[in-house]
Formats: sequence, C-alpha cells, structure tokens
Amino acid sequence: MKPATYPALVGVAAALVDGSKASKLNALFSPVDDWQELAAQAEIHGLSVMLGRLSNSGETQIPRELDLQLKALTIRHKKVLAARRVVLLDVINLFEIHNIKFAFLKGAALAKLIYDPAWLRPMRDIDILVSKNDALKAQKLLREIDFRNEDYTAGYLFEHHHLPNSTRIQNDFTISLEIHHDALSGDVDASITLDALAGELQSFSFDHKKAYAFGHEDMLKHLYYHTFEPAEVIKLGSMVDMVRYASYFVDDIDWKTLEKKQANTVNALRCIHALIPLPGQLRERLIGKPEKPWKVANMGEGFAPLSKISRIPNKLDKLKALLVPSQWWTHIFYGIAPNKSLAYTRLVRHPVALSKWLFRRYSAAKMSSSL
Repeated sequence: MKPATYPALVGVAAALVDGSKASKLNALFSPVDDWQELAAQAEIHGLSVMLGRLSNSGETQIPRELDLQLKALTIRHKKVLAARRVVLLDVINLFEIHNIKFAFLKGAALAKLIYDPAWLRPMRDIDILVSKNDALKAQKLLREIDFRNEDYTAGYLFEHHHLPNSTRIQNDFTISLEIHHDALSGDVDASITLDALAGELQSFSFDHKKAYAFGHEDMLKHLYYHTFEPAEVIKLGSMVDMVRYASYFVDDIDWKTLEKKQANTVNALRCIHALIPLPGQLRERLIGKPEKPWKVANMGEGFAPLSKISRIPNKLDKLKALLVPSQWWTHIFYGIAPNKSLAYTRLVRHPVALSKWLFRRYSAAKMSSSL
C-alpha cells in the first residue's frame, strides 16, 4: 500500500528528473498533513536530499521544522559520502595492486556519472562486481584495508549472487560493501557478469583514480532488474536513476540495439513515463507524438517479497498477493507493452515464475541445512 504522501514524493522525483517540474510541487504538497511521514518516506525512496534542496531553494512551502530536519539529513548524507569516498579510493588502490578487474554498481557509479552534485544520490552501501573466480579473493583482500568479514563456504557463493556484507568504520560511520560475482539475482532469467558483458566497461575519474562502471547496455539492464525486483512499493529514487541515466546518455545509447536485445528495459521506461514523465528528448525518442496516455490505478506498486507474503494470515489475501500483483508492475517486470493484454502473463508466465522462485528458496534452505 502506498503512503498518503506518495503523490508529493512523485513530484519530488519528477523534479529530480526535470528541474522545471519543481514549480508545480506546492500543489502536490498542499494536501500533506503529516510532514514527518513525508520526510521518512522521502528517505526510504532516496529523495530526502532532493526534497531538502527544493526546500532550501524556496520553491516549496515546507514547514520550518521539516526544513531543519531535511537540512540535518542532507548534512549527514554529505558526511557519509565523504566517508565512502575514502573507502572507495582504498578499494580502487587495493584492487589495482592485486590486478582484480571490477565495476562499481548502482550508487557508487551513478553518483559520479549522472548526478551533480554527487550527494543528490544517497546510497546505503557499496556494491562491486568482480569475476566469480576473484570473488572470495577480493572478499579476503578487503581485510587489508580494515574491513571485517569471515570466510564463507562455497555453498553460499554457489547459491547467491553476492557474498555477505563486509563492513568498515570510517569517520564514525559503518560502511557496508558487497562483493558481487553476478549483478543480478537468481530470481530473474538473466545475468550480468564481468566475463559476459554486452559491451566494454566505461571508465571514469574518481578523485584522479580510474574507476569502472557498466557500459550503457549493461547499465540500463542492471538498473531495470534492480529497480523492479520484488518490493511492495517500487523506490522512486531507483526509477529516477534509470530515467536520468537514459536521458543523460540519450544521444550515446544505441536505441535500436537496445530495443532488439532489451525490449523489457525500453518498455519499462515507457511505463515509468505514466508515473514520472520522461524529459523532452528521451520522451520524443521513446514515446513519440502524438502521445498516447496510459494510466492504471496502482502505479508505483510492485510485487511484495515472498517472505512478506508468507506472513499474511488470511489465505485468500495471501493468494491474491501471490497471483495478482500490481498491473503496472506486471507490465514492466514481464515486458508487456502498456496497450497489450496481461491475460497470458497472469495465467501462465507469473505462476511459472512463482514456481521457480519458491523452488529456489527450497533448494537454498536444503543446501544450508546440509552445510
């Protein structure tokens, strides 16, 4: 269930994609009667820093007490970013010394590539992709730069797409880092590994050191699957990442190849447009004119994690949550164009996917019990 503050949060997301939308925010904020809930939800969706920036600019009528809270959150995010910067530089140097090929995933790459200033893109942890052969080695090497982790069995590595968190205290903040050998979860019928990329990694300067991220095709594929993995409400900040990246590199992306090889990703951007309008050039390329509006009642709602669905007490409600996910999410996750029927997907494809997810968890539990 989406919170009552959701329309206002959508407005903040739209302003982060297209600054001209900020002028329309006051109309969305006027019905808000719980400003603390707005701040809490903005933080969950990765939008609190942007909300604070809008408040500071005077473009929105936000109460003073919330304005002070947002300023405090922004200061904290800036300090955490500074701590992460130190850690990331240490990781780059470590992997460079030991000849470990790597790519930064999600926020560690996006904050530098498409956000200015970088603190507009808060993140919770650091995700790094290495080859499967290097994963355990990289995990152990992190101890040389004061990360805490343990030895893990091959069973865990076999089952999961990343190793458990490593942590380090930096500037009084706990910095978490995950070593991935696949950028995607086993719940999807796709994979992104360093040994089988669609294109070359792109390099970028990270405080005068060379760092690496996915090329455009792999980046958008990763953002698509990461954004729309099972969650009761899809994070607006993750959708902003996807739209900003596609818009920022709109002239560099080979859209014909992307449409052919990753139709689901392009379809997702078109579906996002119904909630967060795509900016001009990207909209013209993907939506065209005249624009055909597409609206469904449950935009923004996703498919709750199976662990949460399993705790629903009423059996009918549990079955409904399992078998009838949000129409909007179903179009996106299964790559069904907005004007196409979901009948076959609901009757066949989704139940088949559910069976795979449940079997995967059963197999993982059985494997864990035997270790």
